[in-house]
Amino acid sequence: MMSNSNMGLPAKAHDKMFRLADQQQQAFVLMHSTVGRISDVEKAIAINPADGDRVRALRRELTTLRTSHQQHQDRHRECADLNASLRRYLERLPPNVDIADAKPVRLKLQDGENYTTAVDRIRREIAGLVSERIQVSQSGPPIEEIKANVRSWIEQRRRLARPLITATHEKFSIRFEGYLDDATAPILDIAAALAWFDPERFGERLDELIDAMPPPRLALTGSDKSERLRSIAKRLYELEQLEEAIIVAAEDEGQVIARRPTADPKAVLGITVRSMAAAA
Repeated sequence: MMSNSNMGLPAKAHDKMFRLADQQQQAFVLMHSTVGRISDVEKAIAINPADGDRVRALRRELTTLRTSHQQHQDRHRECADLNASLRRYLERLPPNVDIADAKPVRLKLQDGENYTTAVDRIRREIAGLVSERIQVSQSGPPIEEIKANVRSWIEQRRRLARPLITATHEKFSIRFEGYLDDATAPILDIAAALAWFDPERFGERLDELIDAMPPPRLALTGSDKSERLRSIAKRLYELEQLEEAIIVAAEDEGQVIARRPTADPKAVLGITVRSMAAAA
């Protein structure tokens, strides 16, 4: 039965969800039928002479069956994890999105590759990109950018701390207006006062602290970081589309290659997802 999370899917993605659910069911049936055969073989072993040829053959069959059962069990778990991931993704999509078929991927293996080795190669590249994405996400700004931010911060604090001078025949006073923003009571912002009194010297002392900080393992400007993350995301999606195309081609020839439960659902289903406004 089709769940609500599949409503609105293009026909190809709709069929893909059915096919993946069917693979899970097939693995479930094979797993339990193997359990039944294992039980029958174990009973046959129990009622036959322990040193007979019949029992030796049954024991060999039992070893093969147990291996097959583990394989079917692993296959069922892989399919179940993937299908659960796809359902969660679709259920979390907002209602105002347009789901369409993605552009088909042109499948091309490298020289000497088969489906398995091609998927292994792609997954190594995916793992490398995921590692790179973590490093880029954790990157810090270059020292020069930090110091530029210091100058900007000092200028902002200096303007806030500019003293208010009252000079009349009746009254003369100088009052600093810079107070800590998150204080529960008026507390003079000492840093702001220092920024107003001697911004250059204050900046030099802060630069000394910055120079003493351990440098980041990877330093990127904000724009470079955003661009790198966009580039990584684009390449990851292309690789996952290619990975899925190879897996489907292998299935068409009767070869099973397990999908990754962490694979991008859009790549697995062959869809693009955009907001209705963007689609319009």
